[in-house]
Amino acid sequence: MFGHRTGVVWIGILLLSSMFLIGQESWSPYNPQLPGRAVFVTLTSISGDIYLNGQINPDLICQGEAATYDLPGIFKAWISSPNRGSPFTKFNKSPDVGYYLVLLSGSEKYLTESMRIAGNWSTFASSSHELPIDHGADGSEVLAAPLIVWTNTRPAGTMYSVDTSAHCSNWSSNDPLMEGYTGLLTSTTASWTLNTSTPCDMFARLYCVQQDTSPLNTALFIIP
Repeated sequence: MFGHRTGVVWIGILLLSSMFLIGQESWSPYNPQLPGRAVFVTLTSISGDIYLNGQINPDLICQGEAATYDLPGIFKAWISSPNRGSPFTKFNKSPDVGYYLVLLSGSEKYLTESMRIAGNWSTFASSSHELPIDHGADGSEVLAAPLIVWTNTRPAGTMYSVDTSAHCSNWSSNDPLMEGYTGLLTSTTASWTLNTSTPCDMFARLYCVQQDTSPLNTALFIIP
């Protein structure tokens, strides 16, 4: 009889503990159920002829900066043109996870809830962000000009315009008489991606978005 009552008590304790752990699921920084995607703005800037002689492209620029600062993952640029497509058509949206700025703490980089830009694709590809995309791949805040970013992309991730003056002729021209649409990296509204047109000889940055996810138990992980 006593053993039966003890067993019931232990079952009750286990059930309560399970409920507590479920409620506290996000507490552990090593929880593998909380992956995310890193997002950064390039520390370098470039004129509108991004596809210079076919030897460079926006995705390579993003991947290069990620590698320079030991940021793991596959990165693509948030930019659109008629012959290159748009983030909506090119980006990996599955699994549908959160998007985060990179936080540098000591010598380690993290994706943290305090640095969340958006909770999923639909809120990332939108006109309302929780934070501006104003940190580089090294985790530093970008404060110096230029504060504009080549995009020609609507908040939903689709291309804004097919007109050559909207994308510096498929991002291959630095002609000052041509233009490309830019976003504002200090913004959390629709202007983060679509703010104004900019002459193609001007310098602007790129937004870079991780296409795979960062496992929580390796290089990057969510911490509360």
